[in-house]
Amino acid sequence: MYGKLVLDCKSGRFMDDAVRAPQENLQPALFEPPDAGQDLIADALALRRKAVPRNTASAYRIAWDTFSDFCADATRNYRRLPASPGAVAEYLTALHRVRHVSVSTMKQHRAAIRHYHQRAGHLDPNRSPLVTDVWKGILIEADQQAPAITYALWRQAVDAVVAEIDREQKSLGRFAPPAARLACVRDRALVLALSSSARLTAREIHTLRVEEIVSSEGGLDVRVQRSPDAFGKPRLTTMKFNRGPMCPVEALSAWLRQADLDGMDAQGPVFRPILKNGRLGPGSISPHHLLGIVKRRCALAGIDPHLISMRALRSGSMVQDGYDGTTIETILSDAGLSEESRPRITALAARGELRRKRGQLPPAGVDAIPVNAGRIVISGRKNAKRA
Repeated sequence: MYGKLVLDCKSGRFMDDAVRAPQENLQPALFEPPDAGQDLIADALALRRKAVPRNTASAYRIAWDTFSDFCADATRNYRRLPASPGAVAEYLTALHRVRHVSVSTMKQHRAAIRHYHQRAGHLDPNRSPLVTDVWKGILIEADQQAPAITYALWRQAVDAVVAEIDREQKSLGRFAPPAARLACVRDRALVLALSSSARLTAREIHTLRVEEIVSSEGGLDVRVQRSPDAFGKPRLTTMKFNRGPMCPVEALSAWLRQADLDGMDAQGPVFRPILKNGRLGPGSISPHHLLGIVKRRCALAGIDPHLISMRALRSGSMVQDGYDGTTIETILSDAGLSEESRPRITALAARGELRRKRGQLPPAGVDAIPVNAGRIVISGRKNAKRA
């Protein structure tokens, strides 16, 4: 019995498919049988564990244990998995009203609840309307209770901080240690970058890289990583020019030149630790170290460092946007925020808009007046503080 005729590429003749060599009929298999002892399920679980960084997984585990203890209380006796929306809403309310934890900590607890539910194949209770409305109310109330002193200090004390850095740089002289002179240039660029239109957070400053900065007509186009996880979506923002000595673009360019990071082949983190010999250390400065630098510079300028926090620094610029009449859509787009942050941003912008309608000076809350060579006097609020 003859098979169908096929064309032999080597000889150029038609041959019977049935009389061809057996090896010519063999096709490569897509999946070969696994070796003896190979457990693909165990390998898949190991790869799944690598999807979440070690520090993040540890934080999720601590938050989940706290939520489990809350559900196991005899007065509640809630089921933790799958948790009901009422249990999650009551848990967030307890964190906010009873334990008075920060908003960032509550975000971490919500992420832990979502992580453990999705891993077990359950729906995320955070998506229910009850939990969503409770969370919006927490964000609005937290911003209303936040100390407005921090906003005022940051918005009106940047000049004093930069002026103090310039005075220190001039007093060092050319015979000063290279590390001290280089630290002044770095800290000046760091403070102005945080107060620029790019709205960089401490985490974004930590992940900022030299190869992600491109010059443009309006200033510097910056591509920043929003999350330390491998799957975090980056956002594009612009650090705009500012006339005068307070220009963040010129300050950042000066730091890149002094640190030898302005070459065509320069790569790596932008803001790095400085060693005693004046050389740059490996890696980038951590968010905790960044906050320490800002607080130290504020203390040298006569500002109480306990009034400074990274969350308030970014929120202060949004209060200023409300004073300037910037739309909520523009604020969300520039800051790289999602629609979930709209209630919080609306509350911040409303504070600045209300102050503008009353004919008062920005930002909302208090007035900070620099006097006596950089000393900051807080007024316009009960229990006023003097730095």
